[in-house]
Amino acid sequence: MSREFYLKKVYAYAFEDIDVYFKYNNTVIYSTDKIKVMNDENGTFKARILELISTTCIEDHETEQDGIRHCIPEILKVQNVVSFFTGMPITVYNEIDSCFSMEEKYEYVKRGTTLVIEGKDYKNQLLKLIDKLQS
Repeated sequence: MSREFYLKKVYAYAFEDIDVYFKYNNTVIYSTDKIKVMNDENGTFKARILELISTTCIEDHETEQDGIRHCIPEILKVQNVVSFFTGMPITVYNEIDSCFSMEEKYEYVKRGTTLVIEGKDYKNQLLKLIDKLQS
């Protein structure tokens, strides 16, 4: 028997002017209205908060680590799609929070596919890329 596994990751993405929402198979990524002030060796900068939720099924004999392992390939593809369009990598180093659950489904506001970067709409290109990745 299998059970659902949910993984949520929160990123502080240094690319501030981005509005994103898309689903790739069982993983969704979306931007929030939240901005976080961050510091690194180059100084202070503002970062957009992005959230990612991935879902998979795990067998009864599998652990939470197996659930994470099953989610990783889709998470990497979603990160790469965002990085492709912005030219700025989104990686584990941008991650500021992560949690998982096998009981509670993580809620988010569903909306249409969106990718607007610095006021330019990339929705059509995003849809084409997702279609190519899924074929």
